Amino acid sequence: MANPPKAKPKISIHSPQTEPERERVYSFRYRTQIDRNGGSSIYADHDSKMIKDELDDSAFHLFLMANGSIVAAVRVNSASTSPFSKQDVARFQFEKFAEYGRNALSMTSRLVMVGSPQQSQMAAVLLGAAYKIVRNNGSRFDFAACPPSMVGMYEVLGYRRFGPNFEDEDGVYNVPLCLVTEDEQYLRDTRSPFGRLAGEFLNTADTSQWFDRAFPEFAGSFGDHTMDEDKFWEHLTEKLQQTPLERIPLLKGLEYADAR
Repeated sequence: MANPPKAKPKISIHSPQTEPERERVYSFRYRTQIDRNGGSSIYADHDSKMIKDELDDSAFHLFLMANGSIVAAVRVNSASTSPFSKQDVARFQFEKFAEYGRNALSMTSRLVMVGSPQQSQMAAVLLGAAYKIVRNNGSRFDFAACPPSMVGMYEVLGYRRFGPNFEDEDGVYNVPLCLVTEDEQYLRDTRSPFGRLAGEFLNTADTSQWFDRAFPEFAGSFGDHTMDEDKFWEHLTEKLQQTPLERIPLLKGLEYADAR
C-alpha cells in the first residue's frame, strides 16, 4: 500500500512584540549558527544560548514558523533610528547616499534559516515581508551583506553588488549589496518576486538613475540568472575587456563554439 503524501507544513510569518518574544529569535540564531552548524560569533552568549548584537533593540524582527517551530528569521533596521557602527557606515558607503537622508536608508540583516541557505523559497517569503516593511517606512535603498555562496539568491531578489567585499566581526567574508527599492522596472526585468510587491507602492526611476551614476562600475549589471548564453558571453567580454576565450586560461585551446 502506497504511503500517503506528506502534508505541507503550515507556514506563517510573525513579528515579535515583546522582549521574551524577541529572545526566541536570539535563541533560534544560536541553535542554528552554533549548535547545528558549528559556527561561532563574538555576539554569542553561551550561558543564555542566544546571539544578540547592538542593532537588535532598534530592529523590526520577523520570523517564519512551520508547524509550530521557527525555521527562519531576519531583521530590518532604519539608518535614522539604529546605532550603526563606523565600520558599517564605511562598508556600505552611507556618505554617498547623504543627499537622500537617513530615513531613506535601511538594512536587512541577520538572515538565518534552518538547513541550506539555498532554500530560496523560504528566503523569498521572509525577505518579501521585509521588503514591504522597508517600503512602508520610506526606505529607498536597502542594504544587505552575505557570503559569496548566497549572492545569487540575493541577486534573484533584485539586490545589486556595489562595493568592495569585507570581513565582518565574526571573520565571515561578505559581499555588500544594495536594493534600490523603488526601481520597479529593474525588479521586473530581473524577474524578482519583489517586482509584483513594488507595484503596490509609488515608484520612481530617479533613485535608480542616481545609483547608476554613483556606482558606474555596477551600472546595468544583472544577476547571471537573467542572462541567456549570448548575453552572458557579452557580459563577460565587457567585464574582462577582451573575449573570455582569450582571457580565461581554462578556455584556451578550445574552439569558439565549445568555449561558449
